[in-house]
Amino acid sequence: MVATVSPAADNYDETLSTLRYADRAKNIVNHAVVNEDPNARIIRELREEVEKLREQLTKAEVQILVWVN
Repeated sequence: MVATVSPAADNYDETLSTLRYADRAKNIVNHAVVNEDPNARIIRELREEVEKLREQLTKAEVQILVWVN
């Protein structure tokens, strides 16, 4: 946010009001939340876990083949 103020004395009240508003606005904090169906989230997490386990299994199989040969 950009607050524009005036150094002129006749704009004192408006400048003060703008500075108060800017001070309040800078304290606003937003927290973004993904709006996701709980079932879809569980399915996504399980698919990610399955993919990770497949990668671990492939690495383990490669290590066994290297160790056997």
